[in-house]
Amino acid sequence: MAMILDLLANNPPPSDILHDPFFLTVIASGIAILAAVFGSVISICYISRKSRKEVVYNIISDTPILSMEKAIGGQLEVHYNNKVVKDLRLIIAEVWNSGQTPIPPEEFKVPITISFADPVEILDTEIVKKEPDALQASMQNKTNNVILEPLLLNRNNRVRLKILASGTGKLEVSAGIVGVELADYSVLMKKRRRFYLAVAAILLVISFIVMLPNNVFIITSASSFKGPHPPYYFNFLSVGGFTLLFISTFFFLRYIIHDKS
Repeated sequence: MAMILDLLANNPPPSDILHDPFFLTVIASGIAILAAVFGSVISICYISRKSRKEVVYNIISDTPILSMEKAIGGQLEVHYNNKVVKDLRLIIAEVWNSGQTPIPPEEFKVPITISFADPVEILDTEIVKKEPDALQASMQNKTNNVILEPLLLNRNNRVRLKILASGTGKLEVSAGIVGVELADYSVLMKKRRRFYLAVAAILLVISFIVMLPNNVFIITSASSFKGPHPPYYFNFLSVGGFTLLFISTFFFLRYIIHDKS
């Protein structure tokens, strides 16, 4: 500390602070450290998110059948298996492992359940698609809910269900899986898109800040092509700035074309 104070006392800063090597070194070092810390934090958060266990569901459609029933004043009766039914609806739902870790059957403490508030009656169910085709999946049907039996879900394994129901009760999906919170795909995608956009914007701002000293030096020295060259460490800042800009572009593309991966 005494050496630094003595150096400052014997070498007062010049009037042109933008060309003061000591000032520029401090600024460049501080920006580089902040960029490195922030980049590390973002990388750790992203890697940890990609390595966690995750199961999501998506209600692809919940479509009323013969919705004109009420419009014609109750003059139309719909029969299903010789039984009069009202407010028919067809639900297409999908469940898949969107994480990186396989989930064995024994980790399903409570199976994935699609339930309806009363009054709803389940009329028919079917597994219409499995990925892979060899996936062992089965269901149990009860009066107002459908249970997907515990199964081995490897990464990207998925099951698509078709449910024919009578009634207008609210649909809910629940499960109890060790270390996993079942997530609604639409809600999850909104959160992730906001995350990608925020990270892209922050990295973009930091990249410009990191490259600012070099740009300022070039602008202030642009009166002649034979003007002074920027200090060598400005080259490192430029490389770091372009790297952050590239990472920012990556996150922005993830925001634009984000899919189920």
